[in-house]
Amino acid sequence: MPEMNARRYGCVAALIASLSTPLGASEGATELWWDTMRGLDLATGIATPQLRALQGQRVRIPGWAVPLDSDAPMTIKEFVLVPGFGMCVHVPPPPANQMVFVKLDEALHFQELLGPLWIEGELSLEPTQSKFGAVSYRMRALAVEPYKQAR
Repeated sequence: MPEMNARRYGCVAALIASLSTPLGASEGATELWWDTMRGLDLATGIATPQLRALQGQRVRIPGWAVPLDSDAPMTIKEFVLVPGFGMCVHVPPPPANQMVFVKLDEALHFQELLGPLWIEGELSLEPTQSKFGAVSYRMRALAVEPYKQAR
């Protein structure tokens, strides 16, 4: 009987652990939120220790894709990820520490980038320029999927 209880509680513990994992999260990817990304001081270029620790790490960040140039009609290979819908359409654009320049290995049809997304890849605190202005971060996307919020 004690063995059965140990198995039952082990299953319950595993279920609880799975509920604390973000929906659709990959093994080894750290979930990154936009408030953490504000930890890069735009005036000095100095990042918080928490943000510096994510440099070169595999992260997952939610946001909206704002397409940049494409190689072929209706496909996107590069975009800027922003925290909210339509942020780069309005002037002024978001602060540089609230934009990520994302490069895809393979182009996606633009419809795959509509709506909120999870983008997963290696984070680089590398400033770059886009047609929307300065961008503080870069990422090569390893995974792109629709954003799903845990219920």
